[in-house]
Amino acid sequence: MMKQELKDKIDNAQEFEHFFFIDECGMFLHKMRQSAASSKIEINEEFNQSMAEIYEIQKYVASKLTKWGVDPESVTDRENGTYWKWFTHWNNWHKKTLTDEEWEKVNKMVSEEKDISKFLPKKKWNDG
Repeated sequence: MMKQELKDKIDNAQEFEHFFFIDECGMFLHKMRQSAASSKIEINEEFNQSMAEIYEIQKYVASKLTKWGVDPESVTDRENGTYWKWFTHWNNWHKKTLTDEEWEKVNKMVSEEKDISKFLPKKKWNDG
């Protein structure tokens, strides 16, 4: 079960932070599945519990995207779902728009709780 402290952090996070939560959880789950499939790690109760906890976090974060006009249930519709349009918008910002130097600055500023608005996308995910 997810701790209330983490729920509070997610509830108060900015939109770009929601993207990072979802993306990091997704990468973790993907790497764990690959490791299990290649027998690098043992699939046991602890493994299953860890996977379930990370999935619960990811699902909770997605459920909070409604405040930005995203239907969390649309995750199953990769072609037309608002979730994937939102995710692609932020993924492009993160991986295609920022240079490595800018990303380092953003990362540092986020950890120091500084304003990163000058680095954020100029358009919203649903601005067309």
